[in-house]
Amino acid sequence: MFKYNKGISILAVVFTVVLLSGCKIGNKPKATIQSNSKSQIDSLSFRLLDGKTLSLSKDKGKVVILNYFATWCPACKAEMPELKELYRSYKSRGFDIISISTDRQIGNIPAFVKRFDIPFKVALENPVNRHIVGNIEYLPTNIVINRNGNIYKRIVGIIPQAEWRALIEKLLRSNG
Repeated sequence: MFKYNKGISILAVVFTVVLLSGCKIGNKPKATIQSNSKSQIDSLSFRLLDGKTLSLSKDKGKVVILNYFATWCPACKAEMPELKELYRSYKSRGFDIISISTDRQIGNIPAFVKRFDIPFKVALENPVNRHIVGNIEYLPTNIVINRNGNIYKRIVGIIPQAEWRALIEKLLRSNG
């Protein structure tokens, strides 16, 4: 028989709230979506874990999610399986994900990539890109880029898989 333990119940509630709300480089209570169709991604570049440089200008014509995460962020960990599923479902249709670590301890990133078996590119945050993507204050933050290379939406926090799918389908069908 299960015995009620108030301490464990409170801990479970706190963990659930943190997991669902996101992490801050601050903590924000729920996902927000902001539209912005002005910013171009042509000049964005990131250093991959293997040291090579990734330029987003090569992804023009694709729908791309820039997924800002940290290895210590519970919400980022919770979101990763959904992102993997989206990637596998849509990559053959012109969709890509690039996860961008905000970690200061970059030595933690390879183990995170292995643990979650991440199939897409993982890069390091490049502060030079902030003039285009803005400051990343909350994690996870996802920058959604349309086929024209414009930032379409900025999603802060976790959104349901059905919303992701509707958004990706819409962008894959459109020319912009």
